[in-house]
Amino acid sequence: MSWFTKQRRLKLDPIPLAEMLHQILAEEDTPHSIPDAYNLPEAVHESFRAKVLLYREAMILFALVGQSHADPLFVPALREYEHILFQDGPEEAVRSGRLQAVRDAMKDIADLLTPRDDPYLSWARRWFAGIGQDETNPITLGVFLCFWMDWYVAVQTSLKKMAE
Repeated sequence: MSWFTKQRRLKLDPIPLAEMLHQILAEEDTPHSIPDAYNLPEAVHESFRAKVLLYREAMILFALVGQSHADPLFVPALREYEHILFQDGPEEAVRSGRLQAVRDAMKDIADLLTPRDDPYLSWARRWFAGIGQDETNPITLGVFLCFWMDWYVAVQTSLKKMAE
């Protein structure tokens, strides 16, 4: 009866899947990924956009690593996504600091998703401090945290829907 069993596969080949994840989930702006959503001064807009992109890329990588450990079906997509993030190769990624920046962002994302004894608002506060913004408004910090938590759920949901 094993010939009736459908073999699991990804809905897209690994290359287009990785490209789609990056284009839609990392590069495209959403209402909560623009500096105006947090009333940030013009001086930090560029830093904000760069850091949001880095964290989105790192969050996708973080999710793909986790999904690949749970389901080997995602390993080729993970490799393709790594290739997108580090197009010039691992040596250049190390030399340019890009690899360390992505690792640091992934570690910070892990801290957000599995907090130790640090309150959530301080995570958002540290994130804003990293772009030179001393944000203290709890509503702004809360909205920002919700944005990242929702984004993680969106990435996870997208990955799970890619397997059939």
